[in-house]
Amino acid sequence: MISLIIPVCNEERRIPRCLNRVSKFMERSPLDLEVILAEDGSTDRTLEIATDFAKRNPWIRVVTSSTRLGKGGGILNGVESSHGNVVVYIDADLSTTPEQIPSLVEAIQEGYDVAIGSRLHPRSYVTGAPRHRVLLGRIFNAVVRLLFRLRYFDTQVGFKAFKREALSKILSYVNTDGFAFDVDLIVKAEKLRYKIKEIEIAWRYMPGSTVSPIGQAWKMFLDVLRIRLELLSNGIARLRSPMAYKRFYDSIRGDVYWKAERSLFIARRMWHKRRIDHVLANLQKDLERIVDVGSGSGIIMSRIASAHPQTHVIGIDLGSDFVRFSSQKAKQLSLGNVDIIEADGIRLPLRGNTADAAIVSEVLEYVSNPIGMLAEVNRVLKPEGRLIVTTPFVSLRWAIIRFLWTKVRKDQLESPHFPLNLSRLRYFLSKTGFQSISSKLLNFGCMLTLTATKTIPNTETSLVD
Repeated sequence: MISLIIPVCNEERRIPRCLNRVSKFMERSPLDLEVILAEDGSTDRTLEIATDFAKRNPWIRVVTSSTRLGKGGGILNGVESSHGNVVVYIDADLSTTPEQIPSLVEAIQEGYDVAIGSRLHPRSYVTGAPRHRVLLGRIFNAVVRLLFRLRYFDTQVGFKAFKREALSKILSYVNTDGFAFDVDLIVKAEKLRYKIKEIEIAWRYMPGSTVSPIGQAWKMFLDVLRIRLELLSNGIARLRSPMAYKRFYDSIRGDVYWKAERSLFIARRMWHKRRIDHVLANLQKDLERIVDVGSGSGIIMSRIASAHPQTHVIGIDLGSDFVRFSSQKAKQLSLGNVDIIEADGIRLPLRGNTADAAIVSEVLEYVSNPIGMLAEVNRVLKPEGRLIVTTPFVSLRWAIIRFLWTKVRKDQLESPHFPLNLSRLRYFLSKTGFQSISSKLLNFGCMLTLTATKTIPNTETSLVD
């Protein structure tokens, strides 16, 4: 089966034509095709129009999100709802028509993992594009090829096909939501060594965009520069196995974050101070139990225990030296309301529905399964329990800081991490039974903080006694 995903947001003018054209293609096509319209928090009548169409045409399914998840999150939503072993996505403006889908599918059947439509293929036919857009597009593609040494001439067309397992893995490395999403997708596919084929298409420019081409090109340039810096800092590697994480964090001194809070480097000290102050300010009063997942040197945990002496504070960390150091520090500070447990955050040694609040501070960007960790936190929290998350934010500023840090203090680096944007974090929360309450950027826009509440109990994660 082939899954066709159409990501849409605020496309009330284009969606009727799009769905009617896809419907006609379905009537004639011999392909075993399912169609999923991935609606992403539209504020116009897009969802209403799509839902009404789906009621009259059962071959299409609509998946939706109440908040913006971005193009990547929308496609992820569609992939999770699909059943095909080949996944195709196409832009709603149908600049490339659905009748060309078989050529993408054929490339996948030939053994390629990814097939991308290209306006710059020698046999492609392009019409209607204004000259200034053509010029900007060619300059941008030249910059992309130079920065990433790509062999492909055009990454930007919203007309691509993937083997299902390849797309799922690639998306787990993509953290770009804007117009450079397709660049990030192809760059990560190349880094993961997937076989990619660029195919010829017939492409027609569709007017109606309200986005300034100059402003769009500038934002895309900043995004690709950020992606390049992230790759120079982290590469594509991740510590994926639980044993690899355990070995890594056992190798770190338990007092590393305690020293960071007292560092002579003012910027580093203020980073931790503002993070801790934010967490404390967003905790309610008179809580019975708080869980700090990834408690590290125990700084946040100790501050909470001191400010809330009647609250039972539990710290969870994977690193043996972190647990030893924070336990000793709690005794030195006479904090009798603190317990520290050595455990993996993906499997918390706590009973369900017992915590009033949970803190996951600078943790999700390191783990290979953030959805699994958040689902486990959901299990432990009481109904309407509060979750506070902090994480480095996807931005050019953070990419520059991280890149410089790798050059200056390489000996103090942690494991390769995956900075999150707001839409990806919202996607994780939406899949694990949380509703976002508020979000905020700290430290000059380099740290994302988000407060959420448990709305749906998680029943999929087993209880750990």
